[in-house]
Amino acid sequence: MGMMIQGKWTEDAKDIRMQDGQFVRQSSQFTKIRRAAPPRPEPGQFHLFSSWSCPWSQRAMIARNLMGLEDTVTMSAAWGPRIEGYSISNGANYPIPGTNMEARFLHEVYRLSLPDYKGRVTVPVLWDGSAHEIQSNESSDIVWWFNQIGSSDAGTPDLFPSELEPAIKQFNERIYTGLTNAVYEAGNAEKQDVYEAKAEQVAATLVWLNGELSDRSFVLTNNVTVCDVYLIPPLLRFTAIYEPLFKCNLRPLRTLPNICRYIHQMMEMDAIRSTFDLHKSKIGYYLDKKLNPNLTIPLGAVDL
Repeated sequence: MGMMIQGKWTEDAKDIRMQDGQFVRQSSQFTKIRRAAPPRPEPGQFHLFSSWSCPWSQRAMIARNLMGLEDTVTMSAAWGPRIEGYSISNGANYPIPGTNMEARFLHEVYRLSLPDYKGRVTVPVLWDGSAHEIQSNESSDIVWWFNQIGSSDAGTPDLFPSELEPAIKQFNERIYTGLTNAVYEAGNAEKQDVYEAKAEQVAATLVWLNGELSDRSFVLTNNVTVCDVYLIPPLLRFTAIYEPLFKCNLRPLRTLPNICRYIHQMMEMDAIRSTFDLHKSKIGYYLDKKLNPNLTIPLGAVDL
């Protein structure tokens, strides 16, 4: 697992996410847009670096589409084997917006923004071409920011309705703890007891979620909110990736009809369907030699 040390990519660096046999997610370091009232950006000023495989990236991609920002915020989506973190454009040079420079790998964008950066290179990344720097590599902040600059347009939803703030916070915390992050804690666990505890937590969360969705079109209301934006990416990856590769197979989604219905309903929305590619998602995980030493890619899964 590579990372950057003093602004240089180091391939054989120790995986700093593993601590005493447990997976511990690292905090994002670029947080310039965190809860700051944003000005309306100029078209082309901001660029979203994303990845087809990453569920955190898909959050930002969905929010960008829901808020009608496709023409305002440009985007590139990486896919394929994870070489030097993320290859921006499948190994080809990619022009960095607002500069006369090109980059092949996302760590070059990190270095341009912070020359002595130390840490992992993750997506999504919101790049400001005017300031020539990364505004954020934290998906929740990027989703919030997209909502702020797009919610004034007619026909776009408000992903963060103020009257639902307590419910949104409670739901998102439970999903993060019990599903979104827990599948990685289970899949990367280096101790049997750690794995079992996390796998059981994932199963219990899915059973709870299936009950919550018994009489709802969306998670909290009759409209899409940030809770749906956060929930759908891990669900879309569950059967093909998390269940077999991360060994989270105690409660297969096919046994949870309300979740299956919810997935199908959400995928009827073009803003969501256009941000997901199952094949490209699988490649990002199954070509990870640590997780899958033989690098074989499963043919499934079939539709739920």
